[in-house]
Amino acid sequence: MAAPLQSWTQNVTRRLAGRTTGGSGHAPLLTASSAWLALQGRTGIPIGRATFYRWLSNGKIFSVRIGTKMYIPLSVIEEIVRRCQSGEGL
Repeated sequence: MAAPLQSWTQNVTRRLAGRTTGGSGHAPLLTASSAWLALQGRTGIPIGRATFYRWLSNGKIFSVRIGTKMYIPLSVIEEIVRRCQSGEGL
């Protein structure tokens, strides 16, 4: 028997919360467009929207799809910013 979507999304959020925030109960998730804008603003690199979404679909950037929306953990964006600042590639 399939689990209802609401309970499934709560389980995914709990698992992400344990991984990204040390178990506080809520994972800081950004929508794809918010993550794209945050990445541009924090790195100063003009990343195209199409390029960012291609990275999401290729798996270069970890994301969680819930329904029709994609969410990116804030910790993933922070890691990318850290790598950009240190001169590493994506």
